[in-house]
Amino acid sequence: MSTRTIVTEEQVKEYGHVSEDWNSIHFDDNAAKKAGFKKKIVHGMLPMGIVTNIITPYLVQGFILQEYHCRFLKPVYIGEEIEITFDKEVLLSNSRVSLIVKVKKAEDDILLKGRILLVKGNIHEK
Repeated sequence: MSTRTIVTEEQVKEYGHVSEDWNSIHFDDNAAKKAGFKKKIVHGMLPMGIVTNIITPYLVQGFILQEYHCRFLKPVYIGEEIEITFDKEVLLSNSRVSLIVKVKKAEDDILLKGRILLVKGNIHEK
């Protein structure tokens, strides 16, 4: 399963407002360049949040997100098209699913990778 999206400047502004993260590397090209980036970068947690869109089919089946681990490998730049995929689904039991997720550029350059653990029902009963 995969989905593609372009991360917009408006999304970054909204995320900055909600998270109160006004670090200038997200809003000013010169500040981002001084920090070693090509241009303004997206907040790391924003693509992490977008990744959760691919688990919706599990959520409607009664699964709950229990764990989410990821590594940020490269920055996501504003205006960049990203592809979100899960490469591997491992059924740990009827009530537990592990997904290996990746965020990459259209040309397969991996930007983020991680693992999501979903459980069915009340996570405190497991």
